[in-house]
Amino acid sequence: MGWDKFFVAVPVAYAWTKVDFLNETLTALNITPRIGITGDLGERGTLAAFIGATYLDAEVDRTGSIFFDTPGGPVCDQTELSFIIRQRNKEQWNYLIGFNWELSRRWSFMAKSGFGGSGENAIFGVNYRF
Repeated sequence: MGWDKFFVAVPVAYAWTKVDFLNETLTALNITPRIGITGDLGERGTLAAFIGATYLDAEVDRTGSIFFDTPGGPVCDQTELSFIIRQRNKEQWNYLIGFNWELSRRWSFMAKSGFGGSGENAIFGVNYRF
């Protein structure tokens, strides 16, 4: 959504996958609301800068068993230890800042960085349209 030189975007992605070596299905929900402003740089193209937040809800449960040698144990010479490991985000929200620089109709560059919360990330990209 945009008005004059301002814009609002709310990309949403949901991933669901089954991995062969895991007993469970992996899911992830990513929502990145952002607001920004665009500016004309003349012969240098157009720049869109934005701030926002990233919400990531990803989870996986890993189940399995490990066998230990326990010679002379009360039942047998091996002991089985069953486990469940639950992996979740420590914090689901962090801040986001970034830009997209459209140098020409063919070339553009982008960068965004997430910070705060329990995770940090940086993404850079170059786009060529043909």
